[in-house]
Amino acid sequence: MASRASLDLLKAGGFHRSLKLLFPVRQELGDVTREEFMESIRRKLCFDLEIPSLMPSSTFKLGSTIMNNPIATGVAVVQLEKKFDALHVVRLGECCYDIELQLGCRRISCSDGDFVEQKDCSHVTQEMIQEKLRNCIGLRFLPWVGRPSPSEAPDVMVAMRPAIFHEIQLKSFQSPLVKLHIRCGAGFNLWGFVSVLENDLNTVADVTKLHRSRQGPFTYEDALPSYAISWDKCKALTEKFSEPFKRYKYETLRSFSDQELKMFLTEKSRYRLRGWNKESRERKERCSTEKIL
Repeated sequence: MASRASLDLLKAGGFHRSLKLLFPVRQELGDVTREEFMESIRRKLCFDLEIPSLMPSSTFKLGSTIMNNPIATGVAVVQLEKKFDALHVVRLGECCYDIELQLGCRRISCSDGDFVEQKDCSHVTQEMIQEKLRNCIGLRFLPWVGRPSPSEAPDVMVAMRPAIFHEIQLKSFQSPLVKLHIRCGAGFNLWGFVSVLENDLNTVADVTKLHRSRQGPFTYEDALPSYAISWDKCKALTEKFSEPFKRYKYETLRSFSDQELKMFLTEKSRYRLRGWNKESRERKERCSTEKIL
């Protein structure tokens, strides 16, 4: 349980350091949206802390990497902080996904429900898929798109964003089902990847399974089930991963050049993560000088 002083500060509109959290949770199959999932976590933490669940977001702010997809499962990271710098670092690091695709059809969402677009996939072979996947390794620019929608006009320009792929394994191919294991870095976008693969294979595809087994230093085995979330357990996980996350953050940021970070982070985020802010640096230098004097 958090200290009474820190809770009093929180209720008064402040934010105490002891209330900061960073922990992994398990995202399971269900009908809840990302917002509903986060609200359930918020209510549980507020109940344990004996504070109102309607606490202003400026003093009790939760961020997460929960996937906004009804078929998504796996590990996600939740942070309780004023600024979500740790989540930026988590998104820069390595992730592992297990994906199942069904070729020849694509489910498209609209206000009246879902309907299926079909396109022949009989020409697709295992060798063809393996060749196309090899071409994705390394730095690849993907279209930044969401779940297929009939409102998307084919002649509209789509923003292309960088993504890093370390490894893509074809686990099995039994037409029309394709099972993939993807080990990727910053910038991965599921629907952008599927869109590129569809074009390369000259067919359409629908995602039938999506499981994230790793995100940054956190694995699915490390994560808390949603029913087991409590303040004490979240605090214990935060303390357990405190030192490993510091090492992970240092190694991850060191692995990117300044130019590469510009592709994945805003200027404000880069300043906060690497201490590039000139005023902050000067303030630290002044404090060091005063201590010496």
